[in-house]
Amino acid sequence: IMQSRLAYSKKLLLETEESISNIAMRSGFSSFSFYCQFFKKIESCTPLQFRRLYNSVDWADNSIEVNAK
Repeated sequence: IMQSRLAYSKKLLLETEESISNIAMRSGFSSFSFYCQFFKKIESCTPLQFRRLYNSVDWADNSIEVNAK
């Protein structure tokens, strides 16, 4: 169950501009701090770092080139 909640939260992080605390609640985590700790334990980065990292990747043609911004 926790893995599916985490997967849903990752989808929301990348597809919305919703706050991380709202994403945690929408994903079924009752505690924002637990969500952040669990996310970091599994993904080795915080939800904000995940959002920033993967929003800067160019996924066109399955390439993984970082956009120059």
